[in-house]
Amino acid sequence: MIARASALLLALWWIILPCAGAQSLEGGARSVALGSATTALHDDAWGHGNPAIWASLPGRALSFFASEAYGLSELRLGALHLV
Repeated sequence: MIARASALLLALWWIILPCAGAQSLEGGARSVALGSATTALHDDAWGHGNPAIWASLPGRALSFFASEAYGLSELRLGALHLV
């Protein structure tokens, strides 16, 4: 069962990985307006703005992010992050 689940996750990773590079997780309109300048808050699992914040996390953290720009389904963005 674990081998089958691992194979499925690996296959999904292989399919999704090339698409992930095209996604931009700016963090919202404010970040885009500031030239993608963002600040990661303390205990923030979304440390893509400042990966050094992950060193201060006391344990594992799981975050989910989803947005739909301008209400258009073509501009949907979602991410799951485990630190």
